[in-house]
Amino acid sequence: MKIMVVIPKFVPDTYGGAEFEAKWLSEAFAEEGHEVVLLTEQSNEKPAISKENGVKVYRTIKEGRTAEPQAYYEILRLWRKEKPDVIHGHHVYPTGLWLYPVMKFSPTPVYLTSHAEDIRRESKWGNGIRANPVKDKLVKRAAKASDKLILCGGNLIEEAKDMALSEDQYIVINNAIDLKQGEYTEFQVGEVYSKFDLDQDKKQAFFISRLVPKKGLDTLLDAIESVEREDIEFVIAGTGPLEEEITEEKEERKLENLTITGRITEQEKEMLFQQSEIFLFPSYSEGFPIVILEAMKYGCTIIASNIPGPTDILNEQNSILFEPGNSEELVQVLNSKKLKEENMNRLSKRAIKDVKKLNPKNVSQRYLKVFK
Repeated sequence: MKIMVVIPKFVPDTYGGAEFEAKWLSEAFAEEGHEVVLLTEQSNEKPAISKENGVKVYRTIKEGRTAEPQAYYEILRLWRKEKPDVIHGHHVYPTGLWLYPVMKFSPTPVYLTSHAEDIRRESKWGNGIRANPVKDKLVKRAAKASDKLILCGGNLIEEAKDMALSEDQYIVINNAIDLKQGEYTEFQVGEVYSKFDLDQDKKQAFFISRLVPKKGLDTLLDAIESVEREDIEFVIAGTGPLEEEITEEKEERKLENLTITGRITEQEKEMLFQQSEIFLFPSYSEGFPIVILEAMKYGCTIIASNIPGPTDILNEQNSILFEPGNSEELVQVLNSKKLKEENMNRLSKRAIKDVKKLNPKNVSQRYLKVFK
């Protein structure tokens, strides 16, 4: 089978977890013997056409205001050239719009994967695409025109129903996670600790994400201010609209047990995951976040808000869950016996075991069954 994959951005140019998901799945398709071509936007770091781990990547869609009309052209050009058996688009918006002419006027099956925000109506956190009435109509049109809408989390079923999709028009397939881990020397790890002025004698409680309101940073900062344990060092990594505000709050509240790193590299992220005993995830709203799967594969003790999406895989056997927005409960967890070594080891082992079922090969098999 020849599979054509379309996604706006692709590794190494990333906005979130979807770009890595597209990479892992595409490579898994190729490993299964399928021919895979991938179309994405231009990159300053990669050539226009390249072969990457069995996947032929075309980085030929221009960025910026001209991206949309040019995307239509590039999709049609590549579709005619490669003659794929199946097209797999990541994101209903904007990819579904780009693929709409193919969905309407060609016999080639088109499947769209939603990564949550591209089909959400919610506007509370300012990130629901469908909160805009015009985009709402466009997203519905693209979703209905696809051969199947693939949802990354079970909590998105309500959004599919809200778009008037019938049960046979969508399916839930959770995100995959590459289980390989980077190998780093003590010297490399020491350099990271030195760069961010971290204390190797303390337990690291790690948070990484885009710094936006829905990620629950207000809850996290309140908890950090109140926690009594001196053996825990908190690390917030990532960039976003709240970065300056968080930095100012750290100074105002005199949070000496908090380090804010800003943007970090993939290698630095891997090393911080490997060295962190605790992973904090106080989010208010999510799809099925890959960062949770990363924390699980590294065996971190996960302390997360009890919300739909992450709880597709998180439970009391592999994590510690608390009420979203409840900083007092989070403080109680951080101060409690739940973080004794014995319990942390039990949670860590179960998390590592549970996340293995979401390896790219297993997840790609579910996709291939849908494609066939």
